[in-house]
Amino acid sequence: AAGFVDGLVVSNTVGDRSVPLSAEGTSIVQEIGRGGLSGKPIRSRSTAAVRTAYELTGGRLPIIGVGGVDSAEAAYEKVRAGASLVEIYSSMVFKGPGVLEDIEVGLRRLLHRDGFSCLSEAVGVDVPAVRGRVGA
Repeated sequence: AAGFVDGLVVSNTVGDRSVPLSAEGTSIVQEIGRGGLSGKPIRSRSTAAVRTAYELTGGRLPIIGVGGVDSAEAAYEKVRAGASLVEIYSSMVFKGPGVLEDIEVGLRRLLHRDGFSCLSEAVGVDVPAVRGRVGA
């Protein structure tokens, strides 16, 4: 991929509802009815896709994790799975722009708790099979 691709955006709205969702995701889907899924209902699925992309690229490409990032914990989950950046949309719609500050403050707290001095140190730490990380 090197030379042709500079990074990946992993996961976005999905139309396939056949893949199992979390219990919370299933309940949300029942409430909203038909159409594409984004936000919280695809959080687990999108984090798994970030992890797979990180593994397949050996951590050599930056990944933007998308899908269900509505809190610092959700953003941190994507980072630990291999995302260098996260994209936020649904939570901005439903929670407003204040969610950005909440996520930033929460990420700083989580990084400090886990002994990281910056976000890049946490990228991919939950993917032990990949030794070389972006920026390493």
